[in-house]
Amino acid sequence: MNTNKGLRDEIKFATDSLDITDTEFKEVSKYQWEQIQKTVEDTFIVGKAHNLSMMPYWEHLKGDYFNISFPKDNAFVYLDNLIDNSQPVWFLAQDNSKLWIYEGLISSIREVIEECYAFEYYIVSKKYSWLLCENHHGCLIGIGEDLVRKMKALQI
Repeated sequence: MNTNKGLRDEIKFATDSLDITDTEFKEVSKYQWEQIQKTVEDTFIVGKAHNLSMMPYWEHLKGDYFNISFPKDNAFVYLDNLIDNSQPVWFLAQDNSKLWIYEGLISSIREVIEECYAFEYYIVSKKYSWLLCENHHGCLIGIGEDLVRKMKALQI
């Protein structure tokens, strides 16, 4: 774990340390991130999060959501049970008021989360059919019918 740098640097350090390839996990291009963030906000968020430190996404979700509390802050351990590893997803890592957006497989995302210091993150279907978040309270929050069904069936 490298806690001396910003989150983006820490994620880069983790992917290098874990030998994760670009086919498994990579930062989206500077030409993609804005459209991805806009589509996430339009699909899942009430209002716009121009300042994420003042308006975290998870406090302003559209529609019904389901949450599970993880007192040991280990929700990432269960991600493989909720998300199909064969399909790349969007991974939005929140660093104070900035989102760093990546594309990757859930197994690699889980490894990166485990390697890094605690941070809030969002995982989103590339079809924008569901969103999953872990916040700083150790709550895993999901929105989207298929994801919520899997969360309710999760044995912890």
